[in-house]
Amino acid sequence: MSDDSRNPERGAGAAGGGDPETKEQDDLLARFPDPEADERLRVPRGDALPGVPDVRFERPRPRKPDAEGEGRLRLRPLGSELRGMGAASTVGITLVASIAIGAGLGWLVDNFLLRDPATPWGLIVGFLLGTASGFVNLVRVSNHLNRDD
Repeated sequence: MSDDSRNPERGAGAAGGGDPETKEQDDLLARFPDPEADERLRVPRGDALPGVPDVRFERPRPRKPDAEGEGRLRLRPLGSELRGMGAASTVGITLVASIAIGAGLGWLVDNFLLRDPATPWGLIVGFLLGTASGFVNLVRVSNHLNRDD
């Protein structure tokens, strides 16, 4: 009497509850449909694929030097470009540094002069003054660079 088919409780329980393995397979089929059934998921085979591209590589021909060494590589002068990059990085660094210095001085005012770090008015005022001085310096340097060009 240990056979499951003869026991009505076990047979009904297995059929009613379903096999957990079958349930997992049904869930997988619901989440991942069969690629052969869906036209959008089919991979083209045979003649539907494009052909192999015809690519040929050729070596570049060396130049013959003209009169007075014109065949050499010419490097354009980089001095003005490097000067502009240096000025731009300097402006960015001074903007960040002026904001940090202003905020730091404001924090020092709050903690040591006012002795009340709960109200950060020194920090706020220092941050705003540092930001203003950074932007004034940014405008001054950019006007100077535009005047040189």
